[in-house]
Amino acid sequence: MVLLVVAAFYFLKKDQRISQPPDVGSNLDPLVTSNKFAESLPSSLRQTSAKVSDPHTTNSVANKISALGELSLRNDPESFQEIISQLSDPTPAIRKAALEATIQFGDRAAIPILKELASKTEDAREKLEILDAAEFLAMPTLTEVRAQRRTNSGSNSIRRP
Repeated sequence: MVLLVVAAFYFLKKDQRISQPPDVGSNLDPLVTSNKFAESLPSSLRQTSAKVSDPHTTNSVANKISALGELSLRNDPESFQEIISQLSDPTPAIRKAALEATIQFGDRAAIPILKELASKTEDAREKLEILDAAEFLAMPTLTEVRAQRRTNSGSNSIRRP
């Protein structure tokens, strides 16, 4: 997540849009009340959703990137949908952050979405990054590997009566 914030800061600083990194922990209550989408969400998701959805915020790209990092750490369908929706954002830095958040979230339901997105992406480098993310999500987890090893070692062992 720190890497996402640093990358966002670098790109935005380069364009002279911001003078300092975004404050991830800032209070966004005024944004929540002006955002109709956020008002429809449960209160626990309003603050993060406001960061991602409101395009008129100061440093909106940095806020979106930061919010995507926060959403990637949650384990709920609303966060997953918000992350996936940002994969088609017109801003390349936000798409990249959304891709990294998708990987961090770790839901294999993203694999077909990523493959479809890759088929529609014209930029070769971005297409490769999307396909790499889908391949990474398809890999077995350490827990799955260990369970498979236990299953295999139990069937291959010789048991004496």
